[in-house]
Amino acid sequence: MSKIAGFAAMQGYMEAYGLPGALLVPAIAFELGTGTALLVGFRVRTVAFLLSGFCIITALIFHRDFYDQIQQIMFLKNVSMAGGLLLLAKAGAPMLSMEALFRAKG
Repeated sequence: MSKIAGFAAMQGYMEAYGLPGALLVPAIAFELGTGTALLVGFRVRTVAFLLSGFCIITALIFHRDFYDQIQQIMFLKNVSMAGGLLLLAKAGAPMLSMEALFRAKG
């Protein structure tokens, strides 16, 4: 949500790292779409795997200045989220998910 609220600032941040600001819209759509899919339990393994890759890529692009403690913390946060998402990709959806409902209905 902060990317939407501070859209122009976020575009400038991305451009400062050499990425086109136009990539912000697909990034927001990806984050909202995959977050919603995880929330409702839709294609959990695939979505969690994709999100883990997204976390690693964004950590390597935006948070690699280890002399800045905040950037180091953000890097480690992204890596830990990726690890949790990989565990979710391995475990799959819980019983209360769209996938479980689809399996039950056959």
